[in-house]
Amino acid sequence: MKTIRITIIVLLLLTPMAKLSGQTADEHARPTGITISLGPSANYFHGLYEDGIEKWDSGRLNFQLNGFIGYTSAHSRGRNIVGVFGTGGYTNEETFQEMLAVQEISTDELKINKYFTFYQAEAGMILGNILRLSTGFGRQDFETVNGSDKLYYFSSTAGLLIGLGSFSWNIDANLQYGRDFSNTSMRFSTGLMVRF
Repeated sequence: MKTIRITIIVLLLLTPMAKLSGQTADEHARPTGITISLGPSANYFHGLYEDGIEKWDSGRLNFQLNGFIGYTSAHSRGRNIVGVFGTGGYTNEETFQEMLAVQEISTDELKINKYFTFYQAEAGMILGNILRLSTGFGRQDFETVNGSDKLYYFSSTAGLLIGLGSFSWNIDANLQYGRDFSNTSMRFSTGLMVRF
């Protein structure tokens, strides 16, 4: 009797997933073409790639705008998209000071209470309409008492996109390394993107 109840509960739980799976198959049947997405995200500067997550520090929380333009290829086993990802956001002073410490970079005195912008451009793909893999380059702008300056780095991202109709919820892990950065650092982000 207990086994029958468990079987019924499992079937009831799997029914919505089967419906979602059917919707996904219908989406895969759509024709190929250009895909454009745009949306805001919150990001959290983790620090060194190899560091563990010890505690939450709200001072490392910042915001960004994500964009994507790509070409959709429909296949019987899934939908793959190849394209270009763009990110523009800001880094608050506390996060930027932490970034300088992680990269062992010294600068002139920073302008107080400033938000420093960053930009990233990456080429890559979305596999099966869910897994993002991309790599490219980034630039962190900042201002000191003596003027503006920039740090350049390479940028790679792995993430998940969870479809919610015309929206998708993205969860990304971004690595920044090389060029002006002597160590690999990580930034996590999550947000919604609207598909046009």
